[in-house]
Amino acid sequence: MSKLQLVFRCVLAGLAFWTGGFEQAIDEQDTNPNNCMRSLSSGHTDLQGPELLLSLERHALNGDRVAQAQLAFLSLYSEDYPYDPIGGAYWLLQASEQGCADAQLLLALSYESGPLPADRNRMIWWLHNAEVNGSEDAAAALAAVERQPRFQLDMSPITPEMQAWYRHHADSGNAWASWRMANLAQTTDEALTWLHSAADGGVQLAYLTLGHVLSGYSYMGTTGEVVEDHQAAISYYTLAAESGDGFAMNRLAEIHYLRAEEEGDSRSADAHEAVRWYRNCAEHDDYNCLDWLAHFHRTGYGGAEVDEALAAELQARAAEGRPLLIPAGEPVRADLDEESDQ
Repeated sequence: MSKLQLVFRCVLAGLAFWTGGFEQAIDEQDTNPNNCMRSLSSGHTDLQGPELLLSLERHALNGDRVAQAQLAFLSLYSEDYPYDPIGGAYWLLQASEQGCADAQLLLALSYESGPLPADRNRMIWWLHNAEVNGSEDAAAALAAVERQPRFQLDMSPITPEMQAWYRHHADSGNAWASWRMANLAQTTDEALTWLHSAADGGVQLAYLTLGHVLSGYSYMGTTGEVVEDHQAAISYYTLAAESGDGFAMNRLAEIHYLRAEEEGDSRSADAHEAVRWYRNCAEHDDYNCLDWLAHFHRTGYGGAEVDEALAAELQARAAEGRPLLIPAGEPVRADLDEESDQ
């Protein structure tokens, strides 16, 4: 099972759908009116087996989106009813087109792991729809999906309908739609405009991407000159790192390390920050950062405690791909400040 499929399975498990005998497991915290699968609609609560399926189908054929969503779920995911991938996918699509956020989420899953043919753009499209319709689960899935490099995705073409939808919701202030518009941008200036909108809306991937672009890297084949702003880049990398992004931590550590090297001072503020961010990065299982941390503990760089045994252990962990298990402790800067006061 791929990491992405695992994310979807966890999301699906978190929806607290029915178990055995079609008993309801309603999340009382769920107030999203666009979730159609959390409870049986009126008139169906006392039905079971074939009678329930017939009743739901009758309502679904008359355009009842709740019945469509529930019929889709029973056809695809319930252990108590026959598996019907064709019928289930059909009713998922019908309910999704009527704005059922949980149906849209499951439809996205269907484009990833079946029964529908694999189609990443359709998957992402329905995740965006579900997020716009209030699904927090879809927002979490988007954050995982959008991290995958584009060359790893089996992407189908974006249709004019999709692009118009993304543009409309981006213009209306939806942060994830702005992120998607940045992905579709032709010029660097256009991409930056949408990336700033996405970042302002709290899309963490936009922080990291703005850090890259403002450092001078081109963005996904866009045309036009990049106006470098290294201080702004550091600010965005910091936002991403403070949100738990290990790559941003690595990038910040590298920037501070290079500054310290230019200054020729292994105990400067930049050196302290390099050690701190490499440590945080290492604790996020980046094995390149483990190597750097081993070097610092071997040489005492940036005020790190000289400890040959620890350095050897860190280097071994890096080589074997084992996670870092030492506690984070206080920030390096605070430790060094205490030393300098003595």
